[in-house]
Amino acid sequence: MVAAPFHKAEAEVDEQDKDEQQYVDAIETLISKAPIPMKAVLGNSTISVSDFSGLQVGDIIRLDTKVNQELDVFVGNIKKFTALPGSSGDKYAVRITSVIREEQ
Repeated sequence: MVAAPFHKAEAEVDEQDKDEQQYVDAIETLISKAPIPMKAVLGNSTISVSDFSGLQVGDIIRLDTKVNQELDVFVGNIKKFTALPGSSGDKYAVRITSVIREEQ
């Protein structure tokens, strides 16, 4: 019985592939745990500079959305969802109603 010759180059390639996969797995794990900013926009408004400078506690600013209207939810600066406002425990919350795809 003749043993097949051991090829050092093949072993090194296998080790490099293994190291590269471990590196990729570590990066993917770090990325998956990275915090991303999200915001739900209640509405928009435009006021004059004089109204702005005179704002006081208790003043009301009218927004361009209705109370039961869906809100836009942004991931970073990209609109990704629409949602309805609500609460969860003692915190404000939103319930996702639709996912906005890139092609939209």
